[in-house]
Amino acid sequence: MKTSAEKSLFLALPVAMVLFLASPAQALFETTTAIKWIEVPPEAQLTIVTYLDGGTVDQIIEETKHNGQVLYEVAIRKPDGQRIELEVRSGGKLTALRYRNKFFKDNVPLSAIPPAVMDTFTHLADGANIEKVAKETREGHTTYETRVTTSDREVIKMKVGEDGKLQELETSRDLFWMPIY
Repeated sequence: MKTSAEKSLFLALPVAMVLFLASPAQALFETTTAIKWIEVPPEAQLTIVTYLDGGTVDQIIEETKHNGQVLYEVAIRKPDGQRIELEVRSGGKLTALRYRNKFFKDNVPLSAIPPAVMDTFTHLADGANIEKVAKETREGHTTYETRVTTSDREVIKMKVGEDGKLQELETSRDLFWMPIY
């Protein structure tokens, strides 16, 4: 048999959940919604149109951040099959541009990688082949990212700026290191 304290707790929990969800604390969460072109503000539409180049818009996601800022994530398919993703603020400012390859997500042709970036990747790859490279432009800064597996099965993830300077480096040793006692 349940005590009165257990019954009170059992009844209080749903009430607390309802109050939490109806309170300003709900504003801490971000919301995302698929929307139609007509719902995108004209300033953001102008920015998006400049990147279409004869392509089509596959999807538009409206994302409202916890601080109230609204972003539009737009997936575009170019006539040659290449895909790009844009992130545009409601006022029209482009905040991110991601290139996608028609065969592999996050992939751009190796011939499009600047020599300084490729030199850094090759130097750090420890003899592993570089097969896929992602390119992202955010706030006007372009970075390239790749992940390789060396002959001793070590995974190396690298992020390099357009100038060839290393920005991030992770290895499977970093990710799975555990002390042995």
